Amino acid sequence: MSAFDSAWALLKMGRRSRNNRRGQQVSNQRRFRRPMQLPPEVMEQEQQIQALMQQNQIAPEEAQGLMMQIQQIQLQISAPLLAELTTALIQSLGQDGDEDPLVAIRQRELDLREKQIDSDNEQFAQKQTQRDVEQAERNEIDRERIGTSKDIADDKLDVAIARLDQQANLKLLDLQAKRGAA
Repeated sequence: MSAFDSAWALLKMGRRSRNNRRGQQVSNQRRFRRPMQLPPEVMEQEQQIQALMQQNQIAPEEAQGLMMQIQQIQLQISAPLLAELTTALIQSLGQDGDEDPLVAIRQRELDLREKQIDSDNEQFAQKQTQRDVEQAERNEIDRERIGTSKDIADDKLDVAIARLDQQANLKLLDLQAKRGAA
């Protein structure tokens, strides 16, 4: 059960107990609208990655990095929703003026978690940028090595051709010298 689902269940449970205590029958659907779940493009991307992993068309390390990004997106979406649901639960219980210390602590935890997620995202972006730069440098070095190897091979070929020409010329001179002496 995701954090969102557990918060939603807690919210519904709080509403029921309040309604039961007061004898009121107020529809949860009228008082609270359930927020949207993950955006369809995030869910679709996650399914595509899983399909590629099953077909072994994507490296496990790359898939893990992509899944971490999706997980961070999920956390970014769920943290504000949890905060909103917690606030709605507090208001539904009639504790607007007297904030429960546990709710305040939980709200602070959610705020800290959101900051941690932002920090993690920044660190991930920096590391990814650094990896991209390092890969570009490695690619450039590899291109230079290939070019150098090709130049060396061409030079060796030129030397071999020159030796063969020289040997052929020496054979001709030797043959001409033998014919001229005979």
